[in-house]
Amino acid sequence: DNPAIRRALLGALKQEDFMTAAFGEDRSAWKAPVGPFLSGTPMASEIGFEALTGPRDYDRVKRDLAAAGYRNEKVVVLQANDFPLLKALSEVSADMLQRAGTNVEVVAGDWGTIVQRRASKNPVERGGWSVFVSGLGGAGTLDPVAHLGLRAHGERAWFGWPNSPALETMRREWLDAPDEAAQRQVAQRIQTQFWQD
Repeated sequence: DNPAIRRALLGALKQEDFMTAAFGEDRSAWKAPVGPFLSGTPMASEIGFEALTGPRDYDRVKRDLAAAGYRNEKVVVLQANDFPLLKALSEVSADMLQRAGTNVEVVAGDWGTIVQRRASKNPVERGGWSVFVSGLGGAGTLDPVAHLGLRAHGERAWFGWPNSPALETMRREWLDAPDEAAQRQVAQRIQTQFWQD
């Protein structure tokens, strides 16, 4: 729930590792880097990609995590073992977090068990979680209206219950925009805020 910790972890994130684990080494089958909007569509942009490109520096990430207030708290990664794609992505997530110096615990189980725990808002010590891996279809990432990952209205948001009044305000601005050009401008601001949050 600390945006500074999430920003610090961006320095460890390598989208290529996730895509290779999920879809193999054939780069014609996937694309990286990508942002929150479906690549090649009107709302997509490269804003903020500098957080994802360049060498990954785990020593710097560890320093950034400490500066952000991380104090070796347990980081629980939920892993669905009966979905090979999600299992592979969860394994990459746990490895990345471990190399970044976090105290990782993988909780593995079948999808039904994972979604039950994913609904928990308890602290990790009482059955909560820190990270879960899922996927959004392309149509769900075309714009900020249908995009579950960009909804940030607290208790009513998707699992993780993000709360970002700035994102929600921009989402409404996108809806009120008079044309696609104006929507693109708002989407670019949304993408900037996405990397900040």
